[in-house]
Amino acid sequence: MRAAVELAGYTPSEADDLRKAISKKKKEEIEKHRQKFIQGSVTKGIPRETGEAIFTDWEEFARYGFNKSHAADYGVLAVQTGFLKLHYPAEYMTALLSVTKHETDKMALYINDARSMGVEVLPPDVNASAWDFAIEDRPGQASAIRFGLGAIKNVGQGPVEIICQARAKGGSFENLN
Repeated sequence: MRAAVELAGYTPSEADDLRKAISKKKKEEIEKHRQKFIQGSVTKGIPRETGEAIFTDWEEFARYGFNKSHAADYGVLAVQTGFLKLHYPAEYMTALLSVTKHETDKMALYINDARSMGVEVLPPDVNASAWDFAIEDRPGQASAIRFGLGAIKNVGQGPVEIICQARAKGGSFENLN
């Protein structure tokens, strides 16, 4: 977009239209922009052949560039995610479970995945659980993931907050009353 503004005198809005045409692979709109870009670049003192070559490169980019750029982004995310999963399994799986707490199938898959990595998933506990899944440090043992109360069907956030506040004020619950 910046190149269209600098090289061919496009306004930012026109440059965005060019970007959209290229990203959506709209041939008719791309052809209209070809003429506008080449004329604008000539007006800015760029030889016609150079303007044509630049625009032709952009057209080629439209054929594969966006897919390639998305693939590169996903590759970076995959490496970063793999690093976190390998070096911080409890933290990674806790975050993943919290994000997917309302998707029962995914949650079951991720709990099994955590267990296969040696990360224990503890059951919900009115005296230990919070709304989301949380890491529970256990003296003399590896950290575990405590099941979040928000992942239990039909449990609302309001009652969980009341439970957590009562627990903070009065300590552990000893009985139903």
